[in-house]
Amino acid sequence: MADLALPRVVFTPTSSGDLTLAEARVALLSWLIAKKAGGTLVIRLDDFVGGVEGVAARLERALSWLGLEAQEGPARGGPFGPYTQAARHEIYAHYAEKLLGEQAAFRCFCTPNHLPPDADSSGDRCTAGCARLSSDRVEDLLRKGAPWVLRLRGQAGEVLLDDPVRGQISLRAETAGDPVLVSANGFPTAPFRAAVDDALMFISHVVREEAALAFTLRQQLICRALDLESPQVAHLPALRTAPEGILAPEPAQVTIDTLRREGYLPGGVVGFLAQLAGMDAGHLTVERGEELIPEFDPQRLRREAPLLDLEALRAESRRRLLKLRDEELRAALRPFLAKAGLAEDDPRLPRLVALFREWAVTVGELAQKLSLFSRDPAPVMDRAAVKYLRRESSQKVLWSFVRQLRSQRELNQEVLTRLMSRVRQETGMLGRDLYAPVRIALTGDADGPPLSEVVELLGKAHAVKLIERSLGEQT
Repeated sequence: MADLALPRVVFTPTSSGDLTLAEARVALLSWLIAKKAGGTLVIRLDDFVGGVEGVAARLERALSWLGLEAQEGPARGGPFGPYTQAARHEIYAHYAEKLLGEQAAFRCFCTPNHLPPDADSSGDRCTAGCARLSSDRVEDLLRKGAPWVLRLRGQAGEVLLDDPVRGQISLRAETAGDPVLVSANGFPTAPFRAAVDDALMFISHVVREEAALAFTLRQQLICRALDLESPQVAHLPALRTAPEGILAPEPAQVTIDTLRREGYLPGGVVGFLAQLAGMDAGHLTVERGEELIPEFDPQRLRREAPLLDLEALRAESRRRLLKLRDEELRAALRPFLAKAGLAEDDPRLPRLVALFREWAVTVGELAQKLSLFSRDPAPVMDRAAVKYLRRESSQKVLWSFVRQLRSQRELNQEVLTRLMSRVRQETGMLGRDLYAPVRIALTGDADGPPLSEVVELLGKAHAVKLIERSLGEQT
């Protein structure tokens, strides 16, 4: 049985199961609040919007990759289940009837067809007088099949929140109006479900973004009406995002599973999330969340809105990639090698890794660069690279280079140095205009390790094939 004297912190992600960076920040702080005092992290799924097939497994995988395992939830079970809200419908119905019986809630029959001009049926206040309808009138409307929602009767007075991050917050109950508890389709609303579930699961703490203050107020008022305990809620400042371009995904919606598949290191993501959460973790070489526990204090978190900058995450990933020991990098690369078309025992692999690791941001990106040395290399080029290769000057360099390369019997750095000297003399190109076209055609990038080593490792046949392919695509 759970020790109810210790913190019990609930994390309620979206129903998709694809944990986003914004949600992962909340998950990290929820986990830290629980673990700091030896408590329990509880996962509860809001599955009224969509089903839960595969959701729990995806969520568990993402949290496990970050090292933020929960102790209770849909995948693990626990003493206060079920942990999916669709399976708790009868519980919500019981408490809805309780509120009706105690006249703490009322049926609202407002529809757009018969509302007075100043009435509000879509918001949080009923101004059409439904709260004052007689019981006979209510029964008559129910017999006629009139649609209705269940609303909590408006309350008045001050509501004080003891926020672990922001301190004491004062709100007015009047601003919540008559919040809807059960919608017209019979579904209990999210604040109503949270109020009931948090109390019955003995939840002591919840972490939300500050935009959810109105949600927290509704939950508090519902708990007050039902005489239920309500948890402490920590409200985090909203994330600011850097512009990423028209076609780029919203940074906060980038998923942890995407980062895992792209080859980001989990320690780098945890450290990045810690900074987003307001911790001074930039100087820490964090590998797992446990390293953050000793210094964690919710009251010391920064309160200004943090910037979610994916370029900062990429920079941190590159820094960590360079610091990995050789054996650690080989272990991280192992899951990516098959897709890259390389065998783990390829004798070229140590030299290739040493050559390209400083030019990669993630393990997946490093594997992609190494894939050029598989049996059928095909570099990936962006539009700028393709456009660059179409330039007349680039075409001259590539034709000269491939002619010179075909005539070579052996390749080594000395031979390739002389080869590039002859290309320079033949085309008149210097510096970047000389080397960039060849590098792009061979690797897809204008920058990278020494070109002579790249050509030597590719071998003459592969290098010629890549140049010819590039020339054919540009003509």
